[in-house]
Amino acid sequence: MKKEKITFAQRSVILLTVMTMLLFINVIIWLVILCSQKSMGQFAKIIMTIILFLFALGLAMVLRSWIIHPYLDFAGLFKKFNNGQIYREFMDRAGFVFPGMEEVLNRYDKILVSQRNTRKTKRQSEFLALQNQINPHFLYNTLEAIRGDALSLGMDSIANITEALATFFRYTITDTGSLVTIEDELDNVDNYFKIQKYRFGEKLDIIYEFVENDPDICMLLIPKLTLQPIIENAIYHGLERKSEGGEIRIGMELTERNVLIRIKDNGVGIDDKTLAEINYGLEHTTMPSFSEENKSKKGGIALNNVCRRIKLLFGEDYGIHVYSLTGVGTEVSIILPVVRKESEFFYEGRIHYH
Repeated sequence: MKKEKITFAQRSVILLTVMTMLLFINVIIWLVILCSQKSMGQFAKIIMTIILFLFALGLAMVLRSWIIHPYLDFAGLFKKFNNGQIYREFMDRAGFVFPGMEEVLNRYDKILVSQRNTRKTKRQSEFLALQNQINPHFLYNTLEAIRGDALSLGMDSIANITEALATFFRYTITDTGSLVTIEDELDNVDNYFKIQKYRFGEKLDIIYEFVENDPDICMLLIPKLTLQPIIENAIYHGLERKSEGGEIRIGMELTERNVLIRIKDNGVGIDDKTLAEINYGLEHTTMPSFSEENKSKKGGIALNNVCRRIKLLFGEDYGIHVYSLTGVGTEVSIILPVVRKESEFFYEGRIHYH
């Protein structure tokens, strides 16, 4: 039979009870000594007896109301929590047991909420992946047929853009919940940019401000579809409204624990009020109320979607922040942990950094 350990709280209650009992006994001894004093008058003895008795009674009541009763109350609270009968009441009241306990419980509560959101997002992603894969080969085969007709007619530009479109769809639709290498993400960006250049011509340009074949960077793992949605935002909200077009620059910095990705454009920029709203949304994107509010928003995979997936996978220390000046351009900063092997970081749907 396993022997139960006496907790710190139990030891504290026992110690305080013993000390109070010893003090109570000491009061009784003093009462006996005072009553045996012949020099003290009868009235004085009665007064001293009443005072000491009231002192002992008050001490016992303080012990009961400040120590024993709260201990029994919290013991019952913990028992109900362990039995699964309560949760929120426990989180609201148990923080007053010890200094710092409230912060510990708040952090625990946030972890639970984050894990629930991760599981919910994973189920939604799996559903969407199944829905999108009902018959993707129909799309691929149709695009290949168009490409074949274009080649047979000598229309190489249409054949090339059709091939890029088929590759882009294949990458986007399959395995939406996985981590991929930065190299794969950059290949998808190249494909997407090829499609956009077919529309905008030489008005658009993309520049990589890092060594593209650097294995220390290119082989790192990041959430799939992290870069392309931000490139899309830069084109449609920054560069498309410029008559002379513009350029997008992608830079990366690697530290011991983090990888910082910067995507800059020289587009029209964002005004201060809108920028503050965007960054507030990115900072609070994992909040359930914020998620429900953004479900009604239409469009493709936007900044909030990318940032939310990053935070759900890696935690609140990671995500996206936007910097912008009206008439100058916009920079989107993405901070991610260094992940080299997917199997070392996944545990029950959540990534842990060691």
